[in-house]
Amino acid sequence: MKYIGIILLFVCPLMAQTADLTVAAASISPAYLSRADSSEKIEGRRLYLWSIAALSAGNAADAASSWRRPEANPVLATPGATFGTQTLLIKSGLVGASLLLERWALHHNPRLYKPFAWINIAVGGGLGAVAARNASLP
Repeated sequence: MKYIGIILLFVCPLMAQTADLTVAAASISPAYLSRADSSEKIEGRRLYLWSIAALSAGNAADAASSWRRPEANPVLATPGATFGTQTLLIKSGLVGASLLLERWALHHNPRLYKPFAWINIAVGGGLGAVAARNASLP
């Protein structure tokens, strides 16, 4: 019985994504909010998808290099705390929230694919640099 909520948490969004609501949405949404036709090539979309991979890899490398070490970032942990499960969830939640905001913005303005891609690549590279620094510490 307690697993029904967890199953619904995953099944309902999947059902909503697979439902064909494009005709209904096109008839009620204003023209300036309409998405580009799926047959049109959106410039920068492939770069954006690769940038998500770079951001995720940088985040994972930083988390792995920080595991069970003192956390210096006050946003992620209290002073003197070590990087653990709670800190990992906060860090992953922040990255996930930023990707959700990007997705929402891209839904309304597909011209933002390239700028968001370069931001994600820069942040992923920065996190990779932090991971390299963490690995060099004793």
